[in-house]
Amino acid sequence: MSPLHGDTYEAYRGFAELDALFHNAIAEASRSPLIADTLRRFRAHTHGYRLYFRHKIASHAADEHRAVLDAICRDDPEAAASAMTAHLEASRSRLMSAYKA
Repeated sequence: MSPLHGDTYEAYRGFAELDALFHNAIAEASRSPLIADTLRRFRAHTHGYRLYFRHKIASHAADEHRAVLDAICRDDPEAAASAMTAHLEASRSRLMSAYKA
C-alpha cells in the first residue's frame, strides 16, 4: 500500500517518514542554519501534526509539497514561498479542525 493511501499504521508511518524527509530536505537546501535549526526545534510540533493522520491528509500534503518542489525546480523563489505558506496554512487548518473535533 502506498504511504499516501489508507488509514493503517503502515500508511501513517510511510507518510510521516516522507513528510519529515521533505521538510528536512527543504531546510537543508535553504543553506540557512537558522531555518534548519528552527525546524529541528519545531520537530515535536510537526510530529504532533503527523499524529493526526487521517485518510486523504497525506494526499493533500503531497500535493502541497509538489507545488513547493515544482516552484523550487523552476527556480522561482516567490512561488516557492507562496506554495510553502499555503502548505503551512492548510496544515494549520487541518490540525485546528482536529482539535475542535
